[in-house]
Amino acid sequence: MKQRFFLIMITTLGILIPSLGAVGKTIPVADLINRVPAQNFTLSPDGEYLAFMGLNAEGRMALYARDLESGEIHSWIGYGDSSKLLDYFWVSPERLAYQTTAPGNISDNTRDYIGVYSVKRDSAKINKLNDKKERMFLVDPLVDRESLLVERNFGMISEKSPATLIEIDPVKGKKLRTLATFTEDPGLYHRDLQCFVDPSGDLRVLLTLGDDSSKWTYRSSPDAEWIPLGSFEDFRVLGLDPSGNGALVTGHFGQDRSGLYRYDLESQSVGPLVFSDPTYDLRPSAFLVNDVRGQPLGLRYVTDRQRTIWFSANMQQIQQLLDQKIPDCVNSIVGADTTHGRFLIESTSDRQPSLYKFLDLEKRSLTTVFVTNPSIDPTETAKTDTMKIESRDGLSLDGFLTRPIGTDPPYPTIVVPRSSARSRVTWGFDSRVQFFANLGYAVLQINNRGSIGYGKHFSEDLLGDLAGMNNDLEDSVKWAIEQGLVDPDHVAIAGSNFGAFAAIYAIATNPEIYRCAIALNGIYNLKKHIARQASRKVSAGWGDMLITSFGENPSDDLEYDLRLPPPDTALVNSLREFQSDRFEENLRTLSPQNLTDAIQCPVLAVYNPKTTSKLFAKPMIAALKRSGVRHEVFMSTARMGGLTVGTDDKTTQKAASDSDQLYATIEAFLKKNL
Repeated sequence: MKQRFFLIMITTLGILIPSLGAVGKTIPVADLINRVPAQNFTLSPDGEYLAFMGLNAEGRMALYARDLESGEIHSWIGYGDSSKLLDYFWVSPERLAYQTTAPGNISDNTRDYIGVYSVKRDSAKINKLNDKKERMFLVDPLVDRESLLVERNFGMISEKSPATLIEIDPVKGKKLRTLATFTEDPGLYHRDLQCFVDPSGDLRVLLTLGDDSSKWTYRSSPDAEWIPLGSFEDFRVLGLDPSGNGALVTGHFGQDRSGLYRYDLESQSVGPLVFSDPTYDLRPSAFLVNDVRGQPLGLRYVTDRQRTIWFSANMQQIQQLLDQKIPDCVNSIVGADTTHGRFLIESTSDRQPSLYKFLDLEKRSLTTVFVTNPSIDPTETAKTDTMKIESRDGLSLDGFLTRPIGTDPPYPTIVVPRSSARSRVTWGFDSRVQFFANLGYAVLQINNRGSIGYGKHFSEDLLGDLAGMNNDLEDSVKWAIEQGLVDPDHVAIAGSNFGAFAAIYAIATNPEIYRCAIALNGIYNLKKHIARQASRKVSAGWGDMLITSFGENPSDDLEYDLRLPPPDTALVNSLREFQSDRFEENLRTLSPQNLTDAIQCPVLAVYNPKTTSKLFAKPMIAALKRSGVRHEVFMSTARMGGLTVGTDDKTTQKAASDSDQLYATIEAFLKKNL
């Protein structure tokens, strides 16, 4: 969803923030992996209420609204014990809308039923906006019109029951008008897939998702035909200008790195470059616009960490104030009422999970309103340093070294490869990394070739160079050893999903470097993986959209963009191109399952018996046995880096127990072998 702000003139404030200390102590594992009790924080348009999704007393996710002045809190949840809260929006300063999912049967097909509701921020009454016969999904709030944009009958397309994009009244659910009708499935609309309306509320630009591709379309008026937009690679619309005939877009447009450009929708021509980064692709995680005047104010994107570029001098002044008063943190404005000078800020760092602060310019105050993990004291967690490393063939690699507190280098070190083929590691708080550092190990992370966001050559052309990826890891470890940072006799490697593939490949290729390896839910047979991907389609269904490169669960460091080709497809295509001369043979020699004879160190193999990871884990474990490799096997439904919150307290407690057992097993394995 687009984040919206208004314009304001401000003066510099004198706000004091306490500085951090420097002495740490051992942190209980349960505190490090403590589940976040709340998420998705927003500020009401008038800046008076804080809304968020959080666990209630029964362990279920509910919607909360808190009066920032009085502290009074109201909460709501959907109907039925099995319903799960998916998302919510502010529709107006007084009203919120939210949606839930629950098992249901629609048109003889068992699907997740989407319930849509609205509530007043200070009332317990829940207004239901649809019924079980009507499959509806929230697309966007039209805050300036105090109405909702929803897709009705999404995913259930027929001539008798077409999907429609409609504007509805947020109190009764009454249809106000139809913006678009689809007799063919246009795809799933939600916060990551977009549509854009002009200041008059007319739909002008639409993103649709088919079985294997995404498509942007445009129309000049409500009665005009839809025409395709952007035949360019990695084309993405971020916002419209006030006329509705121009847009700000990102794309490569013949360049190695993508940037922000102006785009004429009528002529479909690319205009001047607005902004680009000299090192990184522009892959915005949020786009900030102005509700009242329709003017873009800024752009949030990721370099080695999340950054915000403001086009508004006034917003830039606020950002500078925040960064001055909350140093050594990434401070993101996630909500604002600039009419009265009120801002909600998410603040996080390498040593601190997210906390939320409320800035009131009129009162000259900056207060903490929510801490996501109060068990963590940032003075007791490990610091992460950024570094630049050059590969053997001249590539510049971003690296991150997290140092354990209370010890001096060289450190016993765990190398942690990225968890997805189409992702990258960024600076920030990572509970997995802090877990290892808390045990006394340094953690080395490298964005080796193929990591997203570094331009087409680095991120796409080299994605299929799996041997080169391992060379980058090897070069980075040796560089850190030469710098006196890493103890060469005590190096391990631990990865999940794609990182598990990288971990086993590394110990087979460079057995002299590693003392042990941990592999969680990995892909160990490339030929089998490619065959499985060839037999499945990326459909527009709700559950199918959570497909990641090498696993079924998104990992914490995953920056996954649904507007790109499916990550597995990108990897497979790059593999075919990069290994084209001897494709079949190279798949075999690159697959860790076929490399076990070269492994000389102990392996901990972890897999989830309830997912497809067991299809790859069992043959891999059998290969380890045949080769006489010392190994341990642990089955777990948990994953490193976070806990899955269940629909009730019982399932949430089960997830916590599974996670505790996983971390205890990993700790014992490392203590014995590293």
